[in-house]
Amino acid sequence: MPITARTLQRVIVNKNRSARLTPQQSDALCRFAEVFAKAQQMMGSAEYAKEWLCTDARSLRYRKPIDVLRLSPGLELVLRVLNQIHHGVYI
Repeated sequence: MPITARTLQRVIVNKNRSARLTPQQSDALCRFAEVFAKAQQMMGSAEYAKEWLCTDARSLRYRKPIDVLRLSPGLELVLRVLNQIHHGVYI
C-alpha cells in the first residue's frame, strides 16, 4: 500500500497519537528510506538520488525505481540495480 504525500503530512503534523501509519505503510516507508540512503551513497547527493529514483531504468524494464518499490519484491530489485551500478555492471 503506497503512502501518499497527504497521508505522510497528516501523520507528521498531527502531534497526537490518533494519526499513525499502518504496519504496511511503515514497512513501505522503511523500504524507501533504505533505498534512498543507498541511492544517495551511490549517486553522491540527495538530488542525484531523487533524479535516479524518478527516471526510467533499463535494468528495471524501463520502469522508475520509485514505482518498482511499490511491488512486493521491489526492494530487492532496486537494491540489486544499485549494487550493479556500484560494481560497474550495467544491464
